[in-house]
Amino acid sequence: MTRAAARWRQCDGAPPRAGGCATGARMGPGVQGSEEQTMIEQVHISTAAAMAGVANACVARISGVTVFQSRHYERHLLGALQQIVDDKEFMQRPEITGYQQQLGMLGFAGTRPANERLIHHFMSNGPSLINNVVDSYNVASLLFGASIGGHVADGLDGCLEIDIASGGETITPLFSRKARRVAPGSLVYSSGGRLLAAIGGVDTDADPFKIDESARDVILVVLGHQHTSYRYNYNVARRAADLLTETNPGSVFSVLPTIINRQRQELDAA
Repeated sequence: MTRAAARWRQCDGAPPRAGGCATGARMGPGVQGSEEQTMIEQVHISTAAAMAGVANACVARISGVTVFQSRHYERHLLGALQQIVDDKEFMQRPEITGYQQQLGMLGFAGTRPANERLIHHFMSNGPSLINNVVDSYNVASLLFGASIGGHVADGLDGCLEIDIASGGETITPLFSRKARRVAPGSLVYSSGGRLLAAIGGVDTDADPFKIDESARDVILVVLGHQHTSYRYNYNVARRAADLLTETNPGSVFSVLPTIINRQRQELDAA
């Protein structure tokens, strides 16, 4: 998973957390209303996952995307990396170090969190360009030092379940054809019994849901941890979506309502 406090404006107004999606929240000019397709509509966070620090998770849906290879975000990636270099205290911020603390709490202290892996990979090798959608949320990930899970949403419907793995689950990691068993205690999220990502002994997204040129709708999953508020996680997703409008001006951003242990939670506006 591509999982910083950025110097950009905070979102205007409170992002919706429960009681309905922000469907129809438009990004860019010229987007006409259309009939919504059946797709994933809400997020359920188990009590166990909430206790592991993801009670403030934010899941955003971006519809009407066009995915293609481009060098457009290279300058954004270089700028974000320079910001990290210039800010000597960046890597010590609790919003960044909280991912490692979370893995330790889950029993996986030896796993390097995805946000740090992304930063160090780009610092060592320079920006890696994948496609315009992945590149846009990689920029947001660097700006905030956050972990972002990006997945194709076409064909997903119902509920996104965020939970703690029992040990019986399997996942086929990105760019692999072989399924791997997920260690018990890992953070996982799934839809219809299909895992999209696992964070623990195996820290990866699922290959069947990778974002490629066939994608038309995607979801961005910002789980966060005990040191990130819902607003902070929302801002990470929103920043990625705003960046995407530079190459997808007609894309539509919405936030999925969240239920924790089947009780709707109000937005922590703090």
